[in-house]
Amino acid sequence: MTKKDFKEECWILYGFRVEYKSKKYFFGFQKYHTRGTASEVKMDYETASNPYTIGWYHTHPGVKSIIPSSTDNSTMRSWVKSMYKSYLCGIRCGDNSACYCYYLGGVDKEKVTIVKKNKILIRFFGSFFLGNI
Repeated sequence: MTKKDFKEECWILYGFRVEYKSKKYFFGFQKYHTRGTASEVKMDYETASNPYTIGWYHTHPGVKSIIPSSTDNSTMRSWVKSMYKSYLCGIRCGDNSACYCYYLGGVDKEKVTIVKKNKILIRFFGSFFLGNI
């Protein structure tokens, strides 16, 4: 099997965030299943700018890691900076899954937003999910 035989899958995560007692909670559902090559799924400005879009959940086909790739990191940081809001990045590889929250973490000396990443606890119930930092 070659890399082109692996098809990456992606779902948009819609929902909302709530802060309670200094914790962030995420509630929502996955929608718009897409399938691309081993390293590409579609995302556009209209979807990312939707106030109910809180992230993406995708697979890592042919890779045995649920850690964000360098492509995941640069993509997520770019969306957070351009839209000026936090996003979740869920990753599934086989039976394992993880979710990370990319968020605005301050401003450096040149006034460029610093994007930080935290691993979060997320649970799926069919298409619905909840998670917290």
